[in-house]
Amino acid sequence: MHASEVNREREPEAGALPEIEGDTRNREPGHHRWGPLIVGSGLAAATIAVFKMGFPALIVAPLLFAWIRIRYGTVGSLSALGLSVVVAAGLGSLEGGVAALTWGATGTLLAWGHVKRWRPSGVMGLSAVPLVLLSALQATVLIRPDARAVFLSELGAAIDETARLPNFLGSRPEDLEAAKHLVLGVGEVLWLVTPAMGFISAAILSFTLYRVAQWLFPKFGIDVRPVAPFGRWAVGERFIWLVAVGLVLEVSRVPSAMAAGHNLLLIAGFAYMVQGASVLRHLLETRRVSKTGQVLVWVVGFLFLQPMSSVLAVAAGILDTWFDFRARLGTHRV
Repeated sequence: MHASEVNREREPEAGALPEIEGDTRNREPGHHRWGPLIVGSGLAAATIAVFKMGFPALIVAPLLFAWIRIRYGTVGSLSALGLSVVVAAGLGSLEGGVAALTWGATGTLLAWGHVKRWRPSGVMGLSAVPLVLLSALQATVLIRPDARAVFLSELGAAIDETARLPNFLGSRPEDLEAAKHLVLGVGEVLWLVTPAMGFISAAILSFTLYRVAQWLFPKFGIDVRPVAPFGRWAVGERFIWLVAVGLVLEVSRVPSAMAAGHNLLLIAGFAYMVQGASVLRHLLETRRVSKTGQVLVWVVGFLFLQPMSSVLAVAAGILDTWFDFRARLGTHRV
């Protein structure tokens, strides 16, 4: 067989994902293959111990764990996860250990879905599971008889402490009292929708991680499937049942059921708001609106016309489930 044909057989197809388990590419004989794993695990653990659930940790640590899973396979991934949990717990207390477990599982699942060649939406959904579970656990811990009162009491104490700062909101006591009532009202709402906020935060984080991985991993020879253009995004048609269940719970007049309905409607509203924004993006592109004009539409619409713009986006997303606006413009949603 000709040498060029042999080389062709060994080369992966264009766009194919590399072999993952025990990948030994670009290693010289005798190279200590566990060195980068130990360094990566230690860097992830140190980042988590310092920042815990902070922004640097939630971006850097999962990507390190994802890289380790892709480079070293399941055994290396579990070894790195265990090492990071122990080190982060030792350096940053129990909270550091929980953060290491959460971010480690997030990155590992991100890489696992990638290895299994899942669609980008499936990979992102899978990587969001650890943070959703952590949020659910925190919500159940918070649902104690005195938890709400303690939360609002601590919030009120923090407001009082801030109000003692010089020239804070002026010197009139009535201004300070009005501000305190406003913040406590917001606190009531935040308390009620804690599970939904955790779910939405997990969705945003998983999307951010995937896009960063899509930009970063090819530099290390790892291909990542591209995300569909934003103008073609859509949630599944069965997602509308989440709205129906939320509305039924909302009108049940049972406090616990109403709280669940609030959270379901908030999650569904966020999803359909994104779909409505996707419809708007597609409309702007098909009408050949300039980049400057598109930026102005987004800034004015989603910064200066709230909350009306969000309500309209949710309505457009729900209506798109039945009318498929983009198909009428010649493009199908995904």
